[in-house]
Amino acid sequence: MTPAAWRTVGGFDEAYVGYGGEDTDFAQRLGAAGGRLLWLGGAVAHHQWHESHSPPWDKVADVVRNGRVFAERWGWWPMEGWLEQFASAGLVRRDDAGGWVLVAG
Repeated sequence: MTPAAWRTVGGFDEAYVGYGGEDTDFAQRLGAAGGRLLWLGGAVAHHQWHESHSPPWDKVADVVRNGRVFAERWGWWPMEGWLEQFASAGLVRRDDAGGWVLVAG
């Protein structure tokens, strides 16, 4: 990605707090601005190591909150697979509008 493309999109949106959704939102905004993401085999990428789980059980509140930010902007929920797994575990449920909410407990 060129610095100009990064500036056009505006980087990662600070409306996303904690974990989840910011990268998918970035890709959506890049596409809306006419940019493209391509797979480049053999490319080197760096990611700061952190322990992770799939789904990220310890980040369920962040996933719901950031998912709602994303859905309000783009009209669909990201991370559906994780949300379905959280629902199976009784941690979240669908609301009347078809979104996701935390289950009190």
